[in-house]
Amino acid sequence: MALGGKWRIAVTSGAACFRTYGGLGFFHGGASLQEWIVPCIKIEWPGKAKPLDIIIQPISQILSQRPKIVLEVRRENLFGNEEALARQVEVRIRENRQNTIIFRSQPKMITPMQEEVPIMLELAEDVEAERNTPLTIEVRDTRTDQTIATATTVLMVTIENW
Repeated sequence: MALGGKWRIAVTSGAACFRTYGGLGFFHGGASLQEWIVPCIKIEWPGKAKPLDIIIQPISQILSQRPKIVLEVRRENLFGNEEALARQVEVRIRENRQNTIIFRSQPKMITPMQEEVPIMLELAEDVEAERNTPLTIEVRDTRTDQTIATATTVLMVTIENW
């Protein structure tokens, strides 16, 4: 151990004598700096990168057949998400009773630099729904199909397939 116990020193076996050239036998006049100090580096990462955490801004009612949902990037600290990874998401709105998709968005990439991301949804084909139908909003990761966030709302327009 070096002074203070902060550094460890590894000494080779037989460091007091080395075979020399010229037939002089074994001797050593002392250790050089290179023989005593071997640099070792220990690297520790302060955090682990993970995908962004996203929440849905509350929306109590769907009032049109082309709704807009606003997603918020959740911040872990005041300085932002330095170790967060961008994430591609899709938003789906499902009817609760039969679990059919009523509205769907195009995939959208969300980056750590964004705070709020508006997502426009389109009406799915061949669907019908009554006014006052309870709905569930789902935000899904397109790569893993994992549900990231959910919220509930109510449909306030009639959707007819004609």
